[in-house]
Amino acid sequence: APVGSLFRIGDGWAVFAVAEDRAERRAVELGHRNDEVGEILKGLQPGDTVVLHPPDTLTDGARITAREP
Repeated sequence: APVGSLFRIGDGWAVFAVAEDRAERRAVELGHRNDEVGEILKGLQPGDTVVLHPPDTLTDGARITAREP
């Protein structure tokens, strides 16, 4: 996952995944990490979409809209 999608929750890491146009906070277990990507060992499935650079105001269950790249 892009490191810009990762954020700290206590001593662990989390991301906001997209589930039916809603933000879903998921705890993840990280493996290797560099300046661009983090290896997700647990918490996401291949093909899951994550929120890049989530704002501090984003909450679990909030409705979100994808932006075109």
